[in-house]
Amino acid sequence: MARANVALRFAGRPYTPELLNPEEAPVLVETLVSEEDYVDVVTDAGCVAVGLPVAYPRDERGEALPHGRCQPIGSLAWAAGANGVACRSAARAAPPAGEELAWFQQPGRVPLPLVLRQGFDEWFWGGPHTTL
Repeated sequence: MARANVALRFAGRPYTPELLNPEEAPVLVETLVSEEDYVDVVTDAGCVAVGLPVAYPRDERGEALPHGRCQPIGSLAWAAGANGVACRSAARAAPPAGEELAWFQQPGRVPLPLVLRQGFDEWFWGGPHTTL
């Protein structure tokens, strides 16, 4: 999913991930997430419950839903003190059943434990990569 999100961020841009400065590129963090209740935007019923179409992350015409349609759901979940939002991935390169989790660091909540941190060159390219 991380690779799919990088592909999404660079889609249509005149530059590619090869030009990223490794010190400024995204890192991949592995953590442990409990199976607490999260706002459900994975199941059809969950999508409908938050006001999204069953076809989410697409609309009824098959077009990608804009971020502006989904961001208020996250804001409401945060304001309600939710643990986070589990959703179907909208990234173009995501596998058909790809899912993502937005975990909220609510005030007073213990941060998720860090298991592994990988720099961009390691997780995206599989090792050191030289930029031009």
